Amino acid sequence: MRMYNRNLVGIAVALGIFLCPLAANSVPSVTNWVERGNQATIRGDLVEALQDYTKATNQVPGDPVPWYDRALTYKNLGRIPEATADARRAIELQPSFSDGYWLLAHLLQLGGNTDEALSMASRAVGLTPDSVAYRSRRAAILVDMMRPSEAKADYEFILGRNPNDLDSLQGLAYVLFSMNDQKSALLILKRYITLVPVEHRDDTTVIALADLLMGHGRYADAFVYLSQHSSTSPRATESKARALLGMGRRDEALALLSSSSHEGVSSLRLRGIVLFEGARCAEAADAFREASRLEPKDALTLRNLGAAFLCANQVPAARDALRRAIRLNPADTLAYRFEADASRRLGDLDDAVRNARTFLALGGDDFRVLLMLGVDEYRAGDKARGTADYERGCSLAVAGSRDLELCKAQLPKMKATIRKRAATMPPRPPH
Repeated sequence: MRMYNRNLVGIAVALGIFLCPLAANSVPSVTNWVERGNQATIRGDLVEALQDYTKATNQVPGDPVPWYDRALTYKNLGRIPEATADARRAIELQPSFSDGYWLLAHLLQLGGNTDEALSMASRAVGLTPDSVAYRSRRAAILVDMMRPSEAKADYEFILGRNPNDLDSLQGLAYVLFSMNDQKSALLILKRYITLVPVEHRDDTTVIALADLLMGHGRYADAFVYLSQHSSTSPRATESKARALLGMGRRDEALALLSSSSHEGVSSLRLRGIVLFEGARCAEAADAFREASRLEPKDALTLRNLGAAFLCANQVPAARDALRRAIRLNPADTLAYRFEADASRRLGDLDDAVRNARTFLALGGDDFRVLLMLGVDEYRAGDKARGTADYERGCSLAVAGSRDLELCKAQLPKMKATIRKRAATMPPRPPH
């Protein structure tokens, strides 16, 4: 979301008044859809923001701003292909739009297209060389491309202007480690540790380095490093358990967490994840419930609690937890999906349909959600819409899959019922 002075409409209206002064009082006000979208974004209503920004792109299609704002909204919803298309449109409309290149670089990086991402990030840096955000994005892309010496240059540029930039200190430590300069990496990490908030500090740089490695998917390296530099702190235990989990050694991670005498919120969350992945649903729910008791406003923990309750067949408790999660984070698409499942299992088809539609509006088409939505609508009496949504879901089924075979068997029956109902309906009276 970006705030811009919107003068175009005002100039047009002013010109109209100048040419037709007698009609001045009859000139209708023009809705500023970008501003409406901005307000919806501030409220956390991303569905409405998406609709408002779409209206803005139709209202002034040559303005890059609504395309950029809609791209950001799509990104926040996890809809990366749509976000990428809108970001491309923004820079096509304004080739000097540096923020547009920065956003496109990030989206391409998320999509795994690092070569083009680097090109877009470099365009952003070229337009605004002193931007910390642009250089930080380019450095992160270079890290993904395993080009640490080039990333190092960007991180050092940023730190030359802001020596306390935490992200750049962490990034520089990582690239120094990648370049086998462990001594310099540890010095940077010591600086980093002194700057992080007190509640996040630990008594050693080992934890920070291990977390850094895991942040880049190097779980085995992190585990070895933690094992070589043992620490009895609770955070060290959690880091080691996360490394084991990342390596697929779930039982060992759970045993390590169970052996710890400290059970803080983060430890309970991690324990819940390990148990859930091991299909130990009731125990996972117990861990998430205790974490939620300690930190009642954490939406992600509540969503995980709801999922664990569903898995444990504690459906009313699941729906309650998921509704609390949605109140805290109305953009959590998975929470809507899980609540739709819970409502369906409770026989509340109206609520299941409402949540499934919200999930699709936020997250885009999903094969399984469309199928279940179609069935729910059909069972609730809206057979035409249910059949249409079911068919839309079937169009996303993988060729040769059992799901597609089910669609081929079920869809004709649904359509036949609609045709039969239409044939038995009395003819409409003439107008």
